[in-house]
Amino acid sequence: MAGTKSSLTLALLAALALALGGCSRRIQTDVPLLETPGWKEIVGQLFVRSEDRGDTRLLIKLISGGDQFDLDGTAEGVAQAPATNGVIYRYDPRKRELDEVRDGLWGEASGEMCCLSTQRMWGDDRVKIVGERLISYQRKRQTTRGNTVTRVEASPSRKWVAVLSADGPVKQSLYSFGKDGTPQGQYYHELFRLPDLAPVGKPIRLPVDRSFHTDHIVWSPDERFLVYADGYRMCIMHIEDQLGSKP
Repeated sequence: MAGTKSSLTLALLAALALALGGCSRRIQTDVPLLETPGWKEIVGQLFVRSEDRGDTRLLIKLISGGDQFDLDGTAEGVAQAPATNGVIYRYDPRKRELDEVRDGLWGEASGEMCCLSTQRMWGDDRVKIVGERLISYQRKRQTTRGNTVTRVEASPSRKWVAVLSADGPVKQSLYSFGKDGTPQGQYYHELFRLPDLAPVGKPIRLPVDRSFHTDHIVWSPDERFLVYADGYRMCIMHIEDQLGSKP
């Protein structure tokens, strides 16, 4: 009897290991969670730009009250923005690390600038969440890796749409005021091509397993990177790597 129970236990463990192994082959797990201790909370507009045109390093700045910023290098592109908190981060894609840099580096940079407001002005807002794990564009529909879609954000060129979803159920908050809460469980980033909503590359698992309040999803102007930011932490997707992988 003991031998039968032992064999059954081993069989169950083997089946579980096989299932987890199959999952790990489908999901990328190497995206680091990057801390931003200089920002106690990400409130306001998150801006990104490359240090120089063609440079792969990304500067990330939080603006939250009275600075002026020039979006397109022309007088028409100047708008009034809140003042910065003075902390700027630089992302090195080779190291996959964030470093705090001096504030003046932002003004010295020559790369194009982008934030959530500008990408929505240039992007496509016809991508909709139409079900728990369903998105639509025009008449096409596509299911997502996670059970609950939380955010969709089209790229400035309108070639791609980034989708964030989660496995777990929605957790209602005392501060939700009747609105939907945030889902729990593992979060996934996926990339789909427009206009056919074809999946591009593999789903990428974000290293969070609880509520991820992504108020900021910002594409870099050259669409090499996508930043998911939550409070004092962020994940940065390498879109070029994803384009080169198979679904």
